[in-house]
Amino acid sequence: MASVQEPIVVTEPVKEPLSLAEAKDHLNELESEHDSKINGLIKAARLEAERQTGRALINQTLQVALDKFSQVIELPMPPLKSVESITYVDPDGNTQTLGVSVYRVDIKSTPGRVTLADGQSWPDILPVASSIVIEFIAGYGNEGGDVPESIRQGMRLYLTKHYDLDARVGAYLDQAIKSSFNQKKVYGI
Repeated sequence: MASVQEPIVVTEPVKEPLSLAEAKDHLNELESEHDSKINGLIKAARLEAERQTGRALINQTLQVALDKFSQVIELPMPPLKSVESITYVDPDGNTQTLGVSVYRVDIKSTPGRVTLADGQSWPDILPVASSIVIEFIAGYGNEGGDVPESIRQGMRLYLTKHYDLDARVGAYLDQAIKSSFNQKKVYGI
């Protein structure tokens, strides 16, 4: 299996898993003077959930680089929606786009995978670091309701902890947040 580098975010999600209204309702915040702070905490909660679960929550475009092809390429940050392109550097140093008939995309597995199509072979590449780049879309969907409720609950707990809370309760919330996110954690990528 090819070693995949940490993914790079090409296109951020268009929405967050929790709306400002949902967050304010959870925090019992009626005023709008803290909306900017709450929006920042919502994004921070999503990023923390993605870090702890190893999953993309809302659809986003990601990119990974590989040094070589392998029989099975597992893509990080499930769930995988689609592979947009696979480019590689050929032996002459030119960047080429791999035809979609050469490979198969398995979006049903966790993590999603790319494998060779029947009767196909990977092209020769220039043997340099990051000579292959895969761009893909990952996430549960484009709406907050598409994200599993256990993750959204972990995000709400994150907001509670970081909004304006007595520090003595923080350790309890850390464990509750971790427990919520661990329900959907991806292992072994």
